[in-house]
Amino acid sequence: MAENPKQLQTVPKLSILNTERLLLRAWTLEDAPAVDKAFADEDVVKMTGSKPYPYLPNTAFGSIAARTGKYLRGEMFDFAITDKTTNELVGGVGVFKRQSKSPYELGYWLAKPHWGKGYATEAAKKLMEWATQTLNTDMIVAGHFEDNPASGRILYKLGFEQVGGPKETIPMYSLARGGRFPGYVYIWPAEKAATTPLSALH
Repeated sequence: MAENPKQLQTVPKLSILNTERLLLRAWTLEDAPAVDKAFADEDVVKMTGSKPYPYLPNTAFGSIAARTGKYLRGEMFDFAITDKTTNELVGGVGVFKRQSKSPYELGYWLAKPHWGKGYATEAAKKLMEWATQTLNTDMIVAGHFEDNPASGRILYKLGFEQVGGPKETIPMYSLARGGRFPGYVYIWPAEKAATTPLSALH
């Protein structure tokens, strides 16, 4: 069945977003080789939920192409992160919905050479400003695996708060890891974390 043209016209445009050091833009198929290279590293891909490992060459072409349909349905607004100075692809950041009635969920990743530079915080902060203004959302969910505490520090900097107690984990699926593993769930703004049960999010 063809997409409803009137419905598609309501989808927000993916603007080009600028930060001090980074440029956030729409993905293109020309980004695929750099994505393949980044996700060839197990340390990178195992922190994601939906990426396989090993991440075979040319896998990114299909992944990038599939974003178009999700974008047109309002299910995913995903940006490539590039270095302003070098134009190099350093990672990705976006929000997506698991189901039509689910809240938007924040996701991000960086190629390993760009870890530890504050890029994830810088890009995610800009993305959240765009999402709250453009998508008119008043709650965003995020999460990370138990063995990725650096991601938790990023989320706290962005104003998220963990749902449940400090040791209350939830099984989170990772295709690269081949199953469900303990993770933590967060909500922005922080005050909603205390009133939202984990069962309502997964």
